[in-house]
Amino acid sequence: MPKSGVVLSAVFVLSVLAHRCQGSPACAGQGAECAKPAMYARKPTLQESLLATRRQYSAWLAEQPAARQAVTFGPWFATPAMPADQADRQVRPELGVDRHAKLPGGQALWTARHEWVDGKPFGLAGKSAATTLYLSRSMTAKRPVRLTVGIGGGDRLEIWLNAKKIASGDTRLVSGRYGCGEQVDGTRVDQLVIDLDLRSGDNVLVVRVTLADEPSFCFSPSPGPVPRLWEQVRRDFPAAQNPLLDLVHASWFDVQGWFAARDCTLEQQLIERLAADCGSDGASVRTGLDRLKQTKAGHDEPGWLDLCVKASVLATLHRDLARLRAAVNALGQSFRNEYPAAELLGRLDAYQRRLSILAGDRLDPADEATRRLMAEMPEMRRRMLVELNPLLRHAEILFVKRYTYNSKHFYDDFQHIHRWGGNVCVLSLADGRVREVAGQLAGGVFDRYDLSFDAQHIAFGYRRPKPEGFRIWEIGVDGSGLRPLTRPPADEDRRIEKYGRTSYGDGFYGSMGYRFWTDDVHPCYLPDGGLCFASTRSEHGVLCTPAHYLACTNLFRMDADGGGMRPLSQGALSEFTPTMMEDGRILYNRWEYIYKGIAAVQPLWITRPDGSGNEEFYGDNIANPGVLWQARQVPGHPRLAVCIGCGHEPLGVGQVLLLDLNKNKRTHEPMVNLTPNVKTENLRGLFQLRNGVWREDIYGPFYADPYPLSDKFFLVACNPDKRYNDEAAYGIHLLDVFGNRVPIYHDPNISCWQPMPLRPRMKPPVLPALPQPQAAGAHVVKGDAEKRDAVATVFLSDVYRGLDGVKPGTVKYLRVMEQVPKPWAAEVDPLRDEDREADGFGGHLCVTWNAHIWIAVLRGIVPVQEDGSACFEAPARRNLFFQALDKDYMEVQRMRTFINLEPGERRSCVGCHEHRTQAPVSRVAAALRHAPAKLAAQPGEVAPRPLDYAADVQPVLDRHCVRCHSEKDPKAAPDLRGELTTLFNRSYENLMQGKFVNTIQEWNGGDWAMRHAAAVPPYTYGAHASRLVKLLKEGHYDVRLSQEEWIKLVTWIDCGAPYHGSYYGRRNLAYQGQPDFRPTPTVESACGIPPSYADLPAPEPLPARLLAWWRLDDTAAVAVDASGQGHEAKAVGVQRGEGRAARGAARFDGNAYLECGGLGAHEALSMALWVKADSLGNQWNPLLFGNNARPGTVHFSLRSDGAPNVAINTGDWNWTHRRARVSVADGKWHHVALVCDARLNGKARFYVDGQLAGESRLGLGRRLDLDGFRIGAWDGWATQPANNFHGEIADVRVYSGSLTPEEAARLAAKGEK
Repeated sequence: MPKSGVVLSAVFVLSVLAHRCQGSPACAGQGAECAKPAMYARKPTLQESLLATRRQYSAWLAEQPAARQAVTFGPWFATPAMPADQADRQVRPELGVDRHAKLPGGQALWTARHEWVDGKPFGLAGKSAATTLYLSRSMTAKRPVRLTVGIGGGDRLEIWLNAKKIASGDTRLVSGRYGCGEQVDGTRVDQLVIDLDLRSGDNVLVVRVTLADEPSFCFSPSPGPVPRLWEQVRRDFPAAQNPLLDLVHASWFDVQGWFAARDCTLEQQLIERLAADCGSDGASVRTGLDRLKQTKAGHDEPGWLDLCVKASVLATLHRDLARLRAAVNALGQSFRNEYPAAELLGRLDAYQRRLSILAGDRLDPADEATRRLMAEMPEMRRRMLVELNPLLRHAEILFVKRYTYNSKHFYDDFQHIHRWGGNVCVLSLADGRVREVAGQLAGGVFDRYDLSFDAQHIAFGYRRPKPEGFRIWEIGVDGSGLRPLTRPPADEDRRIEKYGRTSYGDGFYGSMGYRFWTDDVHPCYLPDGGLCFASTRSEHGVLCTPAHYLACTNLFRMDADGGGMRPLSQGALSEFTPTMMEDGRILYNRWEYIYKGIAAVQPLWITRPDGSGNEEFYGDNIANPGVLWQARQVPGHPRLAVCIGCGHEPLGVGQVLLLDLNKNKRTHEPMVNLTPNVKTENLRGLFQLRNGVWREDIYGPFYADPYPLSDKFFLVACNPDKRYNDEAAYGIHLLDVFGNRVPIYHDPNISCWQPMPLRPRMKPPVLPALPQPQAAGAHVVKGDAEKRDAVATVFLSDVYRGLDGVKPGTVKYLRVMEQVPKPWAAEVDPLRDEDREADGFGGHLCVTWNAHIWIAVLRGIVPVQEDGSACFEAPARRNLFFQALDKDYMEVQRMRTFINLEPGERRSCVGCHEHRTQAPVSRVAAALRHAPAKLAAQPGEVAPRPLDYAADVQPVLDRHCVRCHSEKDPKAAPDLRGELTTLFNRSYENLMQGKFVNTIQEWNGGDWAMRHAAAVPPYTYGAHASRLVKLLKEGHYDVRLSQEEWIKLVTWIDCGAPYHGSYYGRRNLAYQGQPDFRPTPTVESACGIPPSYADLPAPEPLPARLLAWWRLDDTAAVAVDASGQGHEAKAVGVQRGEGRAARGAARFDGNAYLECGGLGAHEALSMALWVKADSLGNQWNPLLFGNNARPGTVHFSLRSDGAPNVAINTGDWNWTHRRARVSVADGKWHHVALVCDARLNGKARFYVDGQLAGESRLGLGRRLDLDGFRIGAWDGWATQPANNFHGEIADVRVYSGSLTPEEAARLAAKGEK
């Protein structure tokens, strides 16, 4: 997953502010104190304020160059970060600044920071227990002068000049998650723009900084105040009441925009554009424009802005009138006897007349008459489209209250509970009251739900506030009959023990408390009384990471009482949000990629309730938006559906799309964006159309959960203007195809989701189900042997339908392939109890060199008849895709999606890549004259078989190529020897990097993720497009391959050039010689069945040998090694603490540390120390952290919950974690010992106060590095002291080898004496 941290530019800040009336990146939140920019002039009206500010801004531009030339600046000086009360005792700005002052310990209070450069943000300490610091600098003025400067940083700034307080302001920047990255919304540049009245000679500026999570500060002697001026304009004149600010083009806000303008071009362009949107009232606007032109009004003439304001109000109200009139007309036509359309249209006509009367004179939000007219519009929308709407009148709305998830991706939202609370609720539109349905479950989290067809019961996903997964529950709409429908599997504890502890491959998921339990979510009532739902019971993870922290879901079904549970699908990735169509089929979202970018298509599919008949609904060739989900069929319109279009990241919110499948489904034509100012693009991209310009923008409006009331009106969850992941921003709105959006309900304390009317719905027909071959359990059947008798029959009418340009008779065979999901069991290392990050390449568990990232199995081939037909048996309940082959077994075209078949199912299709609306030719297909063909092996092969480069391709190269293409002759490149490399072998890497095969890159960065969605012509990929095959066909010296060799080679190329044939086994060369290093794949292991490895014997314990001992009972600059071995440690900023029984200890404040090293690398290490933590603000609070991050580096820490933890680097940023089960977060002294034996089958043990506090297998098979390390800090957090240890440490001992339980107990006992 891509990771990034972004500080947005001032241009983006303006985009954000374009729709927010309260708060800003420079002054966050309502009620915050905001210092107005120095040249801003607040007047009674928007127009007056703009003109007065522009005059002052122009004067400022003329004056400042001379003022800046008259001033020279000294270097910055800074104090250490301290608690606020301590900082304020040390520095008294009103009394002046003593640069020679000392701290109580004798250290200098002020430190010169010559490296800080004006105009660019520089780092300060992050927020910690020390929350405040002071900055100071001298400025020398040649004469008395007023200088405007820009200052930004911290959560709050207070500023003194020459001992006089001159300004203060809140400067907190909103920051938070944006997909897989963290983003700061705004910039430190010129947060406060203030005037400094400098006297001739020396001046002293003092800034008190309240520290922030975003630790930077910026001072600019030449500020650019334009962004802050517009911010202040929007705070004083919110765009909701001043539509001019939403309708001007973004160029108004540029530095060279309106404030710098010296003519009226911008105003004239705006007026001309808006006049066309003012209907019959446009004439008065044009008349006003002509008058201004005739009088040659100058750019400071108030009439220009007056007319702009008038035109913006007119254009806005005429637009809103047209939308509302269209909606009223539509309701009148649909409900002639139930809806008073004529009366309401008359009211709209009267409104327009009043508007025209006002337009003849003055139309300005500063006037009461205009404000009343504007306020009437939302009241009319509410009355006409909600209160009187027959689709909603007197209805009750069912919905869920839930704090907005804060997930990295759309598919893992249920893993991201950061705040508990909410309920299933019912809103009465008649009186506005809201009642909770499941009050018995208050305190948990409610996910998606479904309403029974008779509107008597609600099935919902719910998780209790405990370390467990979501379950499907059911309750009556009156709150009675609460019962769980799903329960954890009998082996749930084993599952959590086996898979949960390595979920810290990504610290974010570990911090959220997710531990790979079973999750059942997204219930959907079925017409036969059962339920469909999504579940992680399939036990597989995402393909696009080698780590173990992202679970996938498949569709399951169960009976009404929760019994009879079985999977409906076997997709390799996540499937979500099932809903019923009126024909009895299930519409759902399916994330997939078969030779496509990992996020390019996450389309909508359909299946029957028994799992048969699955087919694409829409989106298999649509890259933007990347995800189509939360789809529902429009009532009465079988080829219409409404859904959300969102990105793969960050969350399943975005735009509302109406899909019309009467149009070409291979194009964007079926998509109508009902929210045209919102779109999602790319892997992670939320975009808003602000002031005529599309910009990536994470502030609303954003939408979720569309529910079709008709083909024109929809209920939605909507966040109008807050950050996309604001926990309480989403409310219930009505949306229509005409552009109206009407707020219905919003709880200011928590978001509201998934609105739907609480009333009966038509029950779809019950489709006949295929007989099940045997009773299935609650888990996906994983074993090949268990499935080998389960088959279905596939009939292909004409393979040439859709293969444009391919001559009949060309295709001789179909190659039947299977895409295998990646089991959780393959994401963890059973011999070492660690994850597989060290086996990662290009963002995935290594399968190929930047090609596809999943394992495929060759199931066999079947013949294609001369007329293009084929009929054959295929394995059921597998992810099957096909390749059309010519007589040489070379790919003509490939299927880049997959189907699932149920046992006994008979499936037919017209052709290859044809449109589903095409009908087969009326003829008797040749394939039907014979019994269905059984899958057969290719010549010289067995079937099924794995695809394994080392077994399939390297032997061919060894026989024919290596004698020339080896290291012996550098001119005979490429080197095709089979010498092993870090993750592959030499020949494979050279063929792939040399582009000898034409592959599809699915992943290795965000750009690749969205490629290869579109359908492509035959022969685009595969052996026919291979440089290697072309070379061999043209004749390459005397190389002649046998048919078996040829088939092996072209099959490897046609299948995307994989290297590894199974997800199992360690790839990294560091594991060479160990029992699980690159085992030859079998059909079973290739299909996901874990191989077994012989148990490794426990290594003999290595006796503990003392390497170093630092008592830390004084404050010397050098900590003496009491072991006598000369490993003295340098003390940096360490203060003396009281210690145990006043014996003394080292006190660490986040900036202090001991620099140690020279202890070497060891197979086993033990560490023992006394510790008392003041606070544990970081996820990992360093006790002893190895420098840098190289293989074998050891990080010994206390977690935020007080549990001792060790993390060992296994390559790059891959870490294996182990933790104790005891917390020391009680503010008391504790003796903590760690024993790490990193040999195969070694263990990690923790001792707290002499007692065993946790033991788990470690077994990394590598040496542990203590060549350089710090006590109390990590060198990687030198500028982030909040992440380091805060508290006292004493008596640190480091050993080579393993302390015994008795030795650990004796060390703890010694410290108590």
